[in-house]
Amino acid sequence: MSKSEIPARVPVRTEIPRILRDEIARTKLTYERAHEEWKAIESDIPSGIPGPDGTQRIRNAANNYQAAMEDYHRAVGEFNAFIKGGTIPERLKKA
Repeated sequence: MSKSEIPARVPVRTEIPRILRDEIARTKLTYERAHEEWKAIESDIPSGIPGPDGTQRIRNAANNYQAAMEDYHRAVGEFNAFIKGGTIPERLKKA
C-alpha cells in the first residue's frame, strides 16, 4: 500500500502492526532496488563524467532513489509512532 492508498475498510487495531510492517518491507525492497540501480549507474561511469544521455539517466536514478528513501523513512516512522505512542496513520483511520 502506498502512502496515497486508503484501505477498503478501517483496519482493526490488531491488524495495524502487520499493515505497517508490510509497508516497511515493501518500501525497503523498493529502496534497495533503487540503491542497486544507482550503484549500477555509478559503476557504468568510471571516469565520473557522464555521456550525453548519462545526465538524464543519473537524474532519473537519483529521483527514484530519493523517493524510495523518503517512502521507506516514512514507513519506519509510522511504525515507530504506532509502537511508541499508538499513533495511527491518518490513511488507516479512513474507510
